[in-house]
Amino acid sequence: GAMVYWVVSLAEDARNQAWMKLQSVLDQGPGSGVGEVAEAYKLELPAGLRVGTLDSLLELSDDLVRISSQVDATASKIRRQLEDLDRELGGAGPTVVDGRPVESMLESFTWDEARHPSRRPLRETVDCIMEATGRLEDELKARSSEYTQARQALQQVLRRSQGSLAVRDLGGVVNPSTLMETENLTTLLVVVPKSGAREFLASYERLGDFPYHSEGGLQRV
Repeated sequence: GAMVYWVVSLAEDARNQAWMKLQSVLDQGPGSGVGEVAEAYKLELPAGLRVGTLDSLLELSDDLVRISSQVDATASKIRRQLEDLDRELGGAGPTVVDGRPVESMLESFTWDEARHPSRRPLRETVDCIMEATGRLEDELKARSSEYTQARQALQQVLRRSQGSLAVRDLGGVVNPSTLMETENLTTLLVVVPKSGAREFLASYERLGDFPYHSEGGLQRV
């Protein structure tokens, strides 16, 4: 099955003790009941994050449900698009974030101080994350539209070059020197299935209303 990650927050005064206890269980290896199926990684966060007042923190906490849903929805769209491309391209490789596998980024997460200064209020940091999420979704829509247009154009080219003669470009099939366009004569190109070739050859001179057609003027290509 898919890898599942749990994010656990530990109280500052008991963090080291709880971490050591968890590690001691995981280090027991086979037979421990936990060490066989789980590993633990530390997510180092800045100690000096500016939480602001209690009211602002509670307000931000209430907004996190909506914010988390929006970020998750955008991430899911990107993941589905990558999976679709991976299937179409026959395996384009694992999904990466900033050039790193997703698992590696989660397991060795470090706070991006340059992008999100820890001295900046949390509300501003969240707003910046939401703005970046919105830009990513807009870019995804634009790239998806460009890809769809390119794929449709490619399909049209393939139909013209590999499809039936009814839809293909006949420039590479018919020699231009065999075509005639004068005041009295015009060359008509007709695509006939092999199964109907005999019937067409026996009756083409009587098809339609062409009183001036050339008897015996058929040329098979």
